[in-house]
Amino acid sequence: MFTDIGRKIKGYAKAVCLVGVILSVILGISTIVGGAKLLEHSVTEDQGITAIVSGCLTIVGGALASWVGSFLLYGFGELIDRAVSIDKKLSGIYSSCRKPAYQATSEAKERGLTETVQSTENSEWTGADQDEGDYSLAGIDPSWRIPGSDLVQCPKCGEKRSAAFILATKACPVCGLSAMKKS
Repeated sequence: MFTDIGRKIKGYAKAVCLVGVILSVILGISTIVGGAKLLEHSVTEDQGITAIVSGCLTIVGGALASWVGSFLLYGFGELIDRAVSIDKKLSGIYSSCRKPAYQATSEAKERGLTETVQSTENSEWTGADQDEGDYSLAGIDPSWRIPGSDLVQCPKCGEKRSAAFILATKACPVCGLSAMKKS
């Protein structure tokens, strides 16, 4: 009942427009027919002409008002469709960026990012330094570190991950930038 509501609102807007146009035409024709009957009597000729003109204006004005009036409702349905589409696209992007560590690690292994990673400048970066005081950050480039935290942040795309995850993959899972110190 409430699935695909944007499409249903747009369909309802089209139906309201169609019904409004049909009712305007029916009302206008009946007014014109009534005006034609008044023209048959020579005493009420002015009233007959007025009724015929009113009937024509009812057909045109009513149909136009129904059409324009449905714009707002149709536009609302279109907004809902677009919002749902954007939400689906963002959910796909978010879920691909936020993979569990084991999944990202296996993808990194498939891409060959476990031993040595090429940075964007084509220089090699390798594993851990033994002289680091904090083992959880050993080998991670200092520009990635967030002071007072065991999280690290990619300087290129801003992605934040745990130091353990970055040590396992040796690169940012979003942009592929190497996280390891230059040897």
